[in-house]
Amino acid sequence: PGQAPGYNKVSFDINLQGMPERLWPCLARYSEAIGKLGAAGMNYEAIAHRKAASTGGIGCGPILMTHATDDARPVWSLRFSMRTLDDRIVPALGVLHDLLFAVDPRDRDRLQDVLVQSLAHCRTGMVHHGSSTAGTHAARGLSPEAHLEELLHGLPQLELAEALAEQFDSRCESLMADIEGIRDLLLNRDRLTASFTGSASAFDSVQMALADWAGSMSSGLPAAAPTGFTPYDQPPCEGLAGPIQVAHCALAMPAPHVSHPDEPLLAVACHMVQMEYILNEIRFKGNAYGARFNHNPFQGQITMGSYNDPHVTRTLDVFAGVQAFVEAADWSQTDIDRAIIATAKNLERPIRPAAATSDALQRHVAGITPEVRAGRFACLKQATPAEAKRAMLEALTAGTPQAATCVVASRQKLEEANRERPDRPLAISDILRQQT
Repeated sequence: PGQAPGYNKVSFDINLQGMPERLWPCLARYSEAIGKLGAAGMNYEAIAHRKAASTGGIGCGPILMTHATDDARPVWSLRFSMRTLDDRIVPALGVLHDLLFAVDPRDRDRLQDVLVQSLAHCRTGMVHHGSSTAGTHAARGLSPEAHLEELLHGLPQLELAEALAEQFDSRCESLMADIEGIRDLLLNRDRLTASFTGSASAFDSVQMALADWAGSMSSGLPAAAPTGFTPYDQPPCEGLAGPIQVAHCALAMPAPHVSHPDEPLLAVACHMVQMEYILNEIRFKGNAYGARFNHNPFQGQITMGSYNDPHVTRTLDVFAGVQAFVEAADWSQTDIDRAIIATAKNLERPIRPAAATSDALQRHVAGITPEVRAGRFACLKQATPAEAKRAMLEALTAGTPQAATCVVASRQKLEEANRERPDRPLAISDILRQQT
């Protein structure tokens, strides 16, 4: 507690450990059920009215990362968030309870409508948000977390949405059973970790509600279960063809985890590469709308990308030139100090009230303790040009042989790129199937 009286936010993570492999693709359908279907004997209209009357919104979505001190320790959860006011906290918790304990996918007509909406969203999003599509697809063989990101947000979701919409009559019963299976699996008090920001009176209500809910839940986490992840034997170089006139290029490679002592140095070096090379070459000289060079320390990967890009071959050549740029870079300590400030500004900013609940929850479940953060910050402040370059070059040398490439563009643009780079062709496939 500590937020100004009136506004309250509740967030909680439900650990996904032991989720059966067959249920992972359906997790997105479960999240849709929380937002778009009925519960506890009430249809969607009644639940939506209760939500609107007592909350500022209820949402849920997956969190896929690893523990801050162990790259082999997954932190996979489904995060629920709810906002409400002091005088609405009790009915708001009632709505949240009904959705969590009794979400109901058995309204066939409503479920079919939601699946049609999902298919339309997937078909549009896979192409028009091609930068995310390309990045997620390229990284899928690098780690279990990246595999699950692709499974939940990438092309497999489009394929599933198409199959469910086209075969609704034959698949609806199994889909409803899978949503109910996820619901029942999540109702386990050992899976639950909650965070709250708000007034003292609302905090008391939340505590009592969670204690009551826990009494109705099972206990004991199952053993870890396979997810279907298969690491790359040979990193792919792929082109995904869609009806767009621009390109979205992505490259993904393994990189040191957040627990590695070089991670703070990589954060500084990534900022330098982003600002001095990637933006200059891809956005300013290449006229792409956006460009990125990121290190995701909690999934252990470096990603490069372009967004709304007129080029393919040129951009992939820029990606390939990162190591040469770093080798030739003449960074001064002043350059590095500025990068330290920029990096620390993003990663060490105070927790603001609006984000306090989720940020504190994430730090807790992922082991991002004050000691871990303080140690990282101390290393960050000691970065030098030589050490930043060393860390980046070692990461690139180790990661480049395992780098995977994906480009989302029109078939014409992809075929043109293959003519320009015959020694490194893109394996082209279509994002969208022709509708019949």
